[in-house]
Amino acid sequence: MRTPRPILLIVAVGLWAALGYHASRAAPAGETLPVLGQEGGAIVLTLPQGPTDIALATDRPVAVVKVVGFNASTQIPERRVMMVDLQTPKIVWQHAFPTASCCAFPVVSLGATGSLVALGGAPETTLFGASGERLQVLALPDPGLHVAALLSDDGRLAVIEQWPSLIAGFARGREKPLWTVRVNDTVLSLAMSRKGGVLAAATPEAVHLLQAADGKRLARLPYGPSQMMATVAISGDGGHIALGWKRPDGRALVAFFLRGRPKPVWEQIVGEGLPLVQMDDRAQWVAVGDAHGAEGALLSSQGRVLWQTRSKREPIATGLAPDGRLAAVAVGSALEVRDLAKGGTVWQGTVEGGVQLVRLAGSWLAALGTGREGGRGTRLWFFRLPTRG
Repeated sequence: MRTPRPILLIVAVGLWAALGYHASRAAPAGETLPVLGQEGGAIVLTLPQGPTDIALATDRPVAVVKVVGFNASTQIPERRVMMVDLQTPKIVWQHAFPTASCCAFPVVSLGATGSLVALGGAPETTLFGASGERLQVLALPDPGLHVAALLSDDGRLAVIEQWPSLIAGFARGREKPLWTVRVNDTVLSLAMSRKGGVLAAATPEAVHLLQAADGKRLARLPYGPSQMMATVAISGDGGHIALGWKRPDGRALVAFFLRGRPKPVWEQIVGEGLPLVQMDDRAQWVAVGDAHGAEGALLSSQGRVLWQTRSKREPIATGLAPDGRLAAVAVGSALEVRDLAKGGTVWQGTVEGGVQLVRLAGSWLAALGTGREGGRGTRLWFFRLPTRG
C-alpha cells in the first residue's frame, strides 16, 4: 500500500526561474527549526508551520518527514526533509532546498527498510540514502514539476509523475528513464503496488493501470466524471484498486475495482468532502479521510461501513497499517487504534491540539497536530504501540 497524494493545483510553477532554483544549494534554517524531544512516553518533533507529510518504514523504526514552508532568513519558501530514528530517538539527517511555493503539497516517499528516500516537489526527484547522502537525481529532458515520487520496496525502481500527465520509471543507478508514458488527461493521483509491479493513475474520468517495469498499459477503469478531485490506492499484488472521488453533485464516493473488471465491484457514498483513500496490501480494508479534515470512514472490502463520522468543529483523520491489522482514527485531539483482525481497541491517547494526519506502520503510530506555539509551528507525535500477539 502506498499512501495516496492528491495533486493540488496550488503550486506557482512560474516562480522557479525567479527563485534561481538549484537542487545542490541547501537553504539556511528559518525561525522554527525541527526540535526532537520526549513527553510522557511519546517522541515529539516540533516542526516549522507548513504542509507536512510523514512516511513510516515497515521494516525498521524510522520515519521520514517533509515540510514545505517559508524561510524567514532567506525570504523564500523551502522544502525541508529529515529522517528520524525512532529507536534512539534522534534526527539522523535533514536537508533544506528552495521551492516555488510555501503552499505546495509535500512529495516524499520512503522505502520499506528506511534506507532510501525519494524527494520530489521540484523539476527533479532526488534519492537519498539512510545517512542522508545523495544517491541519484531523476530528471526528464523537458523540465516540469514532479508532483509524485514513488519507490518499490526493494528500492530498484522509482516512478515519478511530472505535471500534468507524464509518468516515468527509473532504475537505480541509471540516469535515463526506463520508460515514459503520457496519459491523455491530468493525473490527479498516482499509486504503486507494494512489490512495484503495477501502477494506478487516476484521471478525472478513469483509472489507468500500467506495468511498472516497462510502462505497458494494462487496463482502463472508467468512472465519473469527477470534480477534478480523486485519490487512488492499490493492493500489494496490484489486483485491487480503491478510488475516492467527488461527483459533480458534491457527493464523495469510494469505488472498489478488481483489475480484470472494467466496472467497480461496489461504490459507497462517504460524505461531501474531498476523499483521501488508503488500502492495505491484502485489500481487506479501506480507510477514508478528507482533505478538509471534516469526515472519516473505515470500510471493508465488501463496502460495509465499519466506522464513520463527520464534524465541523473538530478535525478528523484516519490511517491504515499496510498489513491491514490495525487502523487509527482521530477526532479532535483524541486518538484510537483498532484491531481490525480481532476487533476491539488496542490503544488510546490524546495530543495537544487537533490531529491533522495519522500514519501507521510496524509498531508505530505518527500523528500530526497543532503545536503549543499557537500557530507558529506544528507538532508531530510518535507513539510505540503495544506488542500484538
